[in-house]
Amino acid sequence: MSVEKRDKYTGYLTTGHEWNGITELNTRVPRFLLFCLAVTLLFSLGYWYLMPAWPSKEDYSRGQLGVDQRTIVEQQLKLATAEQTLWSIRFLSTPINEASTDSEFQKIVNHSGPALFSDNCAMCHGQQGEGGPGFPRLNDDAWLWGGSAEDILKTLQVGINVGGTDSRVAQMPAFGASELLDAESLGNVSVYIQSLSNRSIGNGSRVEELTALRKGRSVFEKNCAACHGADAGGNTALGAPNLSDSYSIYGADTQSIMQTLSDGRAGYMPAWSDRLSDVQLRILALYVAGLSKQ
Repeated sequence: MSVEKRDKYTGYLTTGHEWNGITELNTRVPRFLLFCLAVTLLFSLGYWYLMPAWPSKEDYSRGQLGVDQRTIVEQQLKLATAEQTLWSIRFLSTPINEASTDSEFQKIVNHSGPALFSDNCAMCHGQQGEGGPGFPRLNDDAWLWGGSAEDILKTLQVGINVGGTDSRVAQMPAFGASELLDAESLGNVSVYIQSLSNRSIGNGSRVEELTALRKGRSVFEKNCAACHGADAGGNTALGAPNLSDSYSIYGADTQSIMQTLSDGRAGYMPAWSDRLSDVQLRILALYVAGLSKQ
C-alpha cells in the first residue's frame, strides 16, 4: 500500500500500516495535547529552578524559594509538642472520673486508647477485652477491683501480686492441697457455689443434692464468706470476685470449681507505672472503663 494513499472515508493520508483490514491514518497531533505538553515542560523547568530538585554527590540544589521539608517538619513537631504539653497538663490536673465526661479528652482516648490497649493489654485480655481462661473480661460489668476509671488507673499503676507495698494483693487459698478442707467438704461447697449462679441446682427433689447444698452453705459461711461476702457478691477491696453472677475467670463447671478450691488461685498483672507515662496510663484507664459501654 502506498503511503500517499488516502483513506476513502476520512480523506486523510495513511501511514501504510494495516492490521486485519484496519489502516493507520496519518493525522496531526491534537493541539490541545501539544499545549498540555508545553505547559508540563514549562512547569518542570520552573519547579527545577524554584524548588529543591537536582541531587549532587553529597548535597542537592536548594532552589530559589529556599524550601526545606526537614525544617517544615521540625517546626510542625515543635508546634505539636507544645500543644501536647498544654493538653497533657490540663489532662493530668483533671480528676480522671471528670475527664471521662469531657468530650475533648474522650476524642484523645478514642484515638490513642485502642493502640495502647492493643500493644500492652490485648495479648492477655483479647483485642476487644473479651478475656480468656485465667484472664478476666474487661468489656463486661464484673470487676475484681472496681470498674471506675479511678479504680482501673490504680490497678494499672500498682499491678496485682507483683510484690512491693503498693501492689494490689489477692490470694485464693488452696483449701484442698493444704488440707484445710476434706474431699467431702470440697464437693459440698463446690455444689453450693455452682447453685449461686445456676438456679436450677437445688430446685429438684434429690435428697443428696439438697443435703450437699445445706452442708456446702455451712462450709462457705465458715471459709469463704469473709472474702466473698455472705451473699457471695464479692469484695472489690480484696479483689474477691462475685460468685453469684454468670462471669467466671477460671470456669464455672464442677471440675473447674473443684480445681480452684483445691489448688487455689493467685492472679498476676504487671505494674505499668514504670512502662507507660502518666498520660498514657490515664488514657488507657479511660479506654478500658469505656469497653463495657460499647
